[in-house]
Amino acid sequence: MATSSVRLDDLSEVPHCDLLKLDIQGAELSVIENATRHLANAVMVITETSFVTLYENQPVMGTVDLALRAHGFVPHCFAGATCWPILTEVRVPKIDPHQVLEADLVYVRDFTKPMADEQWKQLAMLAHHVCASYDLAMLAVEMLSKSGAAPSDAPVTYAKMLERR
Repeated sequence: MATSSVRLDDLSEVPHCDLLKLDIQGAELSVIENATRHLANAVMVITETSFVTLYENQPVMGTVDLALRAHGFVPHCFAGATCWPILTEVRVPKIDPHQVLEADLVYVRDFTKPMADEQWKQLAMLAHHVCASYDLAMLAVEMLSKSGAAPSDAPVTYAKMLERR
């Protein structure tokens, strides 16, 4: 049975996205290459990326990284990683595997470059609630405060909220 696919940018049901989560068994690069419109406004991409090829024609982490960087994203943190043991003839019981196989990697809009206030707002919310990256959320709150899109005391208020956690 043949399956067809549609470019993310061609889906009228998805007019906009702030966060794009990709875990599609090695086809992440294809989505990235065909989501130019969506990626132009998005502030976060979480993608499964492989360090060791598992699927035919699967791009490795470096290729996916370059594609996301070309869209204005930088790696921010790991949301999880999978390590497998290296298979050897002699088995050693009870050792932790160290060969990194794949990881869920969080990319964010390059925060060293200008962003619209709405993007800073979305980045603040996503950084805080999705990946518990409070330093990135604080940067976004500070940028919003400096632009006048948030009260001038917003960074101090946010810091106090974090202290109560």
